[in-house]
Amino acid sequence: MSRFFQRDKYNDRQDKKYWESVSFPFWFTNIVTSLDSLYFLGFKKEEPQINLALDWLAQQQNTDGTFNLKLLMIRDKDLIYWVALAICRIFKRYYNNE
Repeated sequence: MSRFFQRDKYNDRQDKKYWESVSFPFWFTNIVTSLDSLYFLGFKKEEPQINLALDWLAQQQNTDGTFNLKLLMIRDKDLIYWVALAICRIFKRYYNNE
């Protein structure tokens, strides 16, 4: 969580923009894959970094329900919808108990 939106230690992923580059099925570490994994490890939205990441994701949502993120591996014309589904599942998991 402390590494969200920070430069990675790996030479080929030094730019912070990689946090915003997503694919489905999950491929590289990004904000979506990290939130998904951290949920299943037992971390809650009350963690400040997770809350910030969830808020950031919500701000990226377009009026049509998709998200304004850089898509990787865009051979699938429906990729934008698969990513939106993955993010909505994350929101449901973290906010289900409110």
